[in-house]
Amino acid sequence: MSAPPPPPPPPPGHVQSVHVVETNTSNSIITFLNIINAITHWLLGAVVIGAFFFANIVPKAGIFSTLRQHIYLCVTGYIILMSLALTSINPYSGFLKTLDQNKKRTIHFVLQVIGSVLAIAGSILSISKFKNFNSAHGILGLIAMILTFLSLIGGLVNVFAQKLNKFPVLIKSCHACLGSVTLIVAFLSLIFGFSSDIFRNSIGETNSNMCIAFTVFALVGVIISPCITLFSRLFK
Repeated sequence: MSAPPPPPPPPPGHVQSVHVVETNTSNSIITFLNIINAITHWLLGAVVIGAFFFANIVPKAGIFSTLRQHIYLCVTGYIILMSLALTSINPYSGFLKTLDQNKKRTIHFVLQVIGSVLAIAGSILSISKFKNFNSAHGILGLIAMILTFLSLIGGLVNVFAQKLNKFPVLIKSCHACLGSVTLIVAFLSLIFGFSSDIFRNSIGETNSNMCIAFTVFALVGVIISPCITLFSRLFK
């Protein structure tokens, strides 16, 4: 019996898909990062609930009205939107992992812009009313606001660099570093806010310490994937 004829050659320009079999190690890393990503989102939710709960139990008049607005704007901007913007572009993001990278970049850009605008507005509101540059919370908040401005500019530069294909790896890496540093400073400012006397006296020592712990672990979870991506990009 004669052998069956060979299959016809692929048409010109056709790229044959290659099935990549992941090793046990890579599967373990992906599973680990998925778990970290899920825990991070839970912790971010807990941090937001703690901050908003405090905002709702302080008096609603006078300077406390400005404090409430500051909390709502900055927590929504930094902790919700900008944190999600940073986690949205990592390949293990649970709520976006089915989307392609271009759609992830679009979502990242929208979240980053809206979050930055809200955070900057909340910071300006607080600075204009309290001028609390003698506290760690206020100083770090001012630094975070300045870095947010720079991060917005860096994001626009990164978008144009990708379109023009001018130093894409360098600019993308610098943008990732600046965005990560911005969130680190913003989270540190929130940590000092949770450790303030007014916060501790309002919700208690134990709850205050719990909010601080949640914020620290949420920060680690937010920046771990961008750090892994940055190192793999620079040293591949």
